[in-house]
Amino acid sequence: MRRRRRRRHIGFIAAAALAPVLVVSMSPTGAPAVVGGRTRTLGLPEEAGVNRDDYLMPTALVRRLTVMEVLLGLHSNQADSPGDMSQAKSDAWWAAVNALGVPMTVSAIAPGSPGERAGLQLGDIVTSTDQNSPSSGQVDKDLASGRPAELRVLRNGAFLDVRVDPGRENSGITFIRLWGTPVAPFIDTGSTSGTSGGLVLALADIDLLTPGDLTNGHKIAATGVISPDGTVTGVLAYREKSAAAQRAGATVLLVAAADVDEVRAVAPRGLRVIGVETVTHAVWELCALGGTSSLCGNVPR
Repeated sequence: MRRRRRRRHIGFIAAAALAPVLVVSMSPTGAPAVVGGRTRTLGLPEEAGVNRDDYLMPTALVRRLTVMEVLLGLHSNQADSPGDMSQAKSDAWWAAVNALGVPMTVSAIAPGSPGERAGLQLGDIVTSTDQNSPSSGQVDKDLASGRPAELRVLRNGAFLDVRVDPGRENSGITFIRLWGTPVAPFIDTGSTSGTSGGLVLALADIDLLTPGDLTNGHKIAATGVISPDGTVTGVLAYREKSAAAQRAGATVLLVAAADVDEVRAVAPRGLRVIGVETVTHAVWELCALGGTSSLCGNVPR
């Protein structure tokens, strides 16, 4: 009986001594590991000619390795650094602006004019007139012929359709190309973090800012860091991201040109992988797949 109690006592002491070791070994470290992928559909504002569910942002599912996994080298996958989504959105917006040129902005509205009666405001970014590239001359031409002019404007991150009806005078609107810090279209990315969403965000911005349907019904996934000048650089976890993109219904995956061979080697069959060097290059590739954009000059009139 005494021996049994002594063994039990020794067992309790050993368990108490091992408990901290077990806790430490199961504790997460700062080392990230990719454990899968998922895809986020961008939440786009309403905009004529843009399919709201066609832009997919593939992301990696990441967790922190435990101390034991690091010591034993049980997981070798690398993960992207989380990054700042707000920075990715800012860089994507300026990449889009640089690709398209300085935005056409309403700089003056004559009191009592058709433009004022239509509700236009100073600072509105005009993205199209009559579903074509913005032109104040086209507005006045419409009104002079007795036709209303249809304008699409970006105001405080949202798109508005504005109808300017004919009057006895011209539109009273002055457009100029104005540099500044206009508010980008609001794109919902949920709780997704990371800088790899820059490329797909820039493409969505361009599609929203220009006449045409850039995706042509294709579900477009893209992953790549974007710089304000439009340059696309590579990321990590392509195997997981490409598989997640295909599961979400993507038919095309755009990646940095420098990584295209690597991605094609790990991407699932049926997913077309295209390498791009800049966001403008990406737009042209989508136009080659049947997309339309004023940037490509193929918008039907």
